[in-house]
Amino acid sequence: MRVCFVSVPYDLGRYDVGHGQGPRSLMSSGLDKLLSESGYAVDTKTIICDDADQLTDTQTTFKLNAQLSKAISEIVNAGTFPIVLAGNCITSSGTASGLDSEDLHMLWLDAHADFNTPETTESGYLDGMALSIACGRCWTRLSATNPRFRRVKEENVTLVGTRDLDGEEARTLSESKVTVFTPERLRKNSLQIPDQIGPRDTELFIHLDADVLDADAGRANRFASKGGLLENEVNHLLSWAISSYQVVGLAIAAFDPGHDAAGSIKAILTRLIISSVGSVAASRRDYRAT
Repeated sequence: MRVCFVSVPYDLGRYDVGHGQGPRSLMSSGLDKLLSESGYAVDTKTIICDDADQLTDTQTTFKLNAQLSKAISEIVNAGTFPIVLAGNCITSSGTASGLDSEDLHMLWLDAHADFNTPETTESGYLDGMALSIACGRCWTRLSATNPRFRRVKEENVTLVGTRDLDGEEARTLSESKVTVFTPERLRKNSLQIPDQIGPRDTELFIHLDADVLDADAGRANRFASKGGLLENEVNHLLSWAISSYQVVGLAIAAFDPGHDAAGSIKAILTRLIISSVGSVAASRRDYRAT
């Protein structure tokens, strides 16, 4: 199997700063070498907005998503499995659109719902609207500047690990068609969500914000909080999802190495990526066999 790591070292207005340092830090773990030694063909690509210095931060964000969509589309059309290492969750709409699926489902692992809109946000933080943007709830005019943009249906989204919501965001989420699994609900369901996703041939994109992990495991970023998932729980969920559905892309977002002094989150994410690639390869072999 061929894999392509797509690094997007952007943190809402800045490159290779804060969360934007995450992609480079993860690649420094030797992910490409580790996978190559395991028999996988590995490519790497970095996405930088080509004229960010002439644009506002918001314009840059949406132009970056358009460039990312184009890159993901080319990678998938070449028969390669994309793994996006992103500074921010806002890249999710660019990745999802690039996968060019008629009925894409999304498994979104995050301590936060990222389901705010300009009308509900308390902070004005654009990344806190990432899932709303991907679902076409807000910023629709700028999203449409990406010729590949395709909204993900809310009923196709399963949000996992959520435990930190703004007041209006919580209300909006409860009135939406998004399925929400708190850590407690996930554990009660044996770390599986079979009925909420779809049939075996469902095309699934997995988006993992590093702060879905419990803060006791390490601080993934400045928004890390307790009450999250443990490494073995995330690994179990990913393995189950990959073996159950047709996973077409994986994204690891919002890891800030500046908050991970001991390197524990970096090590966890590296292990999760390696394990997930192995599961995807095995799943593709099994699917072809049937």
